[in-house]
Amino acid sequence: MLENNNLRSKIDQMVYILRSMSDDAIYNMKESNDKKTNTLLNLYANLSHFMQHFKPWLIGSLSLRMVEITMNTGLGSKASIAFAYFGGVLISIGYVSEGRRLGEICSGSLLFQMHTVSNNISQWAFESFAWP
Repeated sequence: MLENNNLRSKIDQMVYILRSMSDDAIYNMKESNDKKTNTLLNLYANLSHFMQHFKPWLIGSLSLRMVEITMNTGLGSKASIAFAYFGGVLISIGYVSEGRRLGEICSGSLLFQMHTVSNNISQWAFESFAWP
């Protein structure tokens, strides 16, 4: 899936960052109310949904970018879908426990309950990736 060594390196770096953060630290990240950032994340979320069906090999780079933006700017309306997609990518490349953790964070957390529209997408992502 991930033949691009640069992409894999960046994913590994993000995994390291996320491993160093507790669940509470993620839950308690500042909230992003920046309209431009939220619009960009909304665009990435819609693009990811589209690519899931037509070019699934792009989900790795799209989800990584969404998580990078979320980590830099704070939790926005699409934080849960960013973590859900990225968790699915992590599971597919062998980071099963890390991917499952992100699934649990976005499905049973404040992130999942943050916004109604995002809830529906997060539930779809959770079911699509079939986290136990």
